Amino acid sequence: MRGIFLANQNTIRKTPLDHIHRKLGARMIEFAGYEMPVWYTSQIDEHMAVRKYAGVFDLTHMGELFFRGPGAKDILQKLTTNNVAKLNAGQAQYSVILNRNAGIRDDVIVYRINETDYMMVVNAANQVKIDGWVKENFGASVFENLSYEYALVALQGPKAQAILDEALESDHSGLEYFGVMTFTWRNVPVILARTGYTGEDGFEIIIRNQHAEAIWNRLFEVGGEGLKPVGLGARDTLRLEVCYSLYGNELEEDINPLEAGLGWVVKLKKGEFIGRDKLQEIKDAGLTRKIRGMAFQTGPVPRHANGLFKGDKEVGYVTSGCLSPVRNDKIALGYLPNSEEFEPGSTVDIEMHNRRFNVKIVETPFYKRSE
Repeated sequence: MRGIFLANQNTIRKTPLDHIHRKLGARMIEFAGYEMPVWYTSQIDEHMAVRKYAGVFDLTHMGELFFRGPGAKDILQKLTTNNVAKLNAGQAQYSVILNRNAGIRDDVIVYRINETDYMMVVNAANQVKIDGWVKENFGASVFENLSYEYALVALQGPKAQAILDEALESDHSGLEYFGVMTFTWRNVPVILARTGYTGEDGFEIIIRNQHAEAIWNRLFEVGGEGLKPVGLGARDTLRLEVCYSLYGNELEEDINPLEAGLGWVVKLKKGEFIGRDKLQEIKDAGLTRKIRGMAFQTGPVPRHANGLFKGDKEVGYVTSGCLSPVRNDKIALGYLPNSEEFEPGSTVDIEMHNRRFNVKIVETPFYKRSE
């Protein structure tokens, strides 16, 4: 069945794990059309559980789009900036979808499930937009949006593979980073990818809604006391420590992937794709701004849209900020002019609560996991 979206897009949806989150005492918030857990006990404790052991996330709000058949690859080549032709069956790649002015419509992961079939995971807030964009530009002959039929459970952390192997009764050491596989566990069809949004090793388990509870419960059955449920709060601080972009913060329709530090997923030589010509113009002209990292001890936690100043001149803005549980200092990403004046080692002022605080521009990412 194609086009399974409700007529009323303002409906607030619940994930198939909603009753479990409430039983665990999670604080629930509305996010991207869903009621989602923001934390269960402590955002910092959940963050550190993922860094030191493992955590489980309900990410059912994310969108799953399927492209099937002999025309799927060609559509994805024209829709995304990365080179889909380089994907073998069982591989995935990070990419972006552009508008015609080379602004970012969404950042996505494309998975090649088998020789002819692909899955794309899109951001929760953008799934309706991308659904419409695909149909507007390519029709729906090889495209199916099953976002509301699938749940996504993520297991992330140093102990993720050991827990997963025991829980699903199989060895997943052969699944490479950004690999994907399909199999059946206890008569449950599973799509399993070694991907995530935390900077740690981990897996994303994509199953039909009716099987989400069985997977969730099985992970906690074998995971021990160290395994924690993790909400959106820690998910945000985890991704910020490793400088993974968040749509609506680092990425927007008026931001191009080159200034966002995502030039590595742009393959201008692969051929035509939406926004390519405009992006080539931008590259040829040279970037006027780029994303930078900042770290400091003094002052409050920076927030999205805080102004960045050099002297009396406002020169940029903060996209994301938090207190880093690993570093125990404040960290932020933000856009600044593309000049030597703003290279790592220099300083700028962040305006917060009508005061300005001098902060250092630093190399990123803020955190790298031990191998």
